[in-house]
Amino acid sequence: MVSGSWLGVDLQFPIPRLHQKLRYPIVTLIKREIPPADRPIKIDILGLNQTFPSLSTGERWDDGKAKILRETLFHRYIMAVLYEIHPDTPQKDRIDRISKALQDGAVMLYPTDTVYAIGCDIKAKSAVQRVRQIKRLANDKPLTFLCSSLSDIASYAQVTDSAYRIMKRLIPGPYTFLLPATKLVPRLVMDPKRKTTGIRVPDRPVCLALLEALGNPIISTSAYLPSEDDSTPIPTLEMGWQIGKAELFDRWEKLVDAIVDDGSQPSDRVSTILDLTGREPAIARKGLGWETVTEWLPEV
Repeated sequence: MVSGSWLGVDLQFPIPRLHQKLRYPIVTLIKREIPPADRPIKIDILGLNQTFPSLSTGERWDDGKAKILRETLFHRYIMAVLYEIHPDTPQKDRIDRISKALQDGAVMLYPTDTVYAIGCDIKAKSAVQRVRQIKRLANDKPLTFLCSSLSDIASYAQVTDSAYRIMKRLIPGPYTFLLPATKLVPRLVMDPKRKTTGIRVPDRPVCLALLEALGNPIISTSAYLPSEDDSTPIPTLEMGWQIGKAELFDRWEKLVDAIVDDGSQPSDRVSTILDLTGREPAIARKGLGWETVTEWLPEV
């Protein structure tokens, strides 16, 4: 974690890995003044003089200095930290390190019980904004997040008796529940028009371990784009089953701060979305496990 100031602007951001042996790189800003936009910035990292290219045309140093500094110096040039986690018994020390990074505003790529996802601490506003920017999400596009339990869901959503009974039967599992949001859900996360939110309780040890260690919900948006876009390395959902884990990690390593690897391969099998905001439950998207829902809830 680096803290300091840049011309009066307080800076705090996690430092991704420069080298596997450098777990906590220390960064010292050499230049204290704002350099011209066409000049490179010199940064000293553990005594290694590093010179980073200048900002692209149109970016201004005097507008959002902290954001520009963070994205330019780190997320564009330094690879993410890779955490190898046991799929059944996640190592506590590694989970704690990831949790600390999330608290500090890190964005991670991680496996769920459906697809690989991009996530962060729901209470880290700058990280949530980064997730939206990376996925190119419009302001009216809500974000799903993970909770650790049904009781945790009740803190972030208004849960009726019927909704409670439905969720109790389905969690943990590959289901996203659309529910009316409470005031604890940030505006950046909820549906701004309907004031609803999508919540999951995953059936994945690494996810549950991270939720327990962090103590907050974790944003969970697919690590894929809905359609082909040649201007970004992010794969589409249709490509999810075609590319391997190594390629997926390669595509994301300069876009996120941490990559969580529990040995699972990428998948294109999304969660089933169950809308519980109306008088009757409704399947908004058929994904994993939707047949199970229709078996015991025919009216859905």
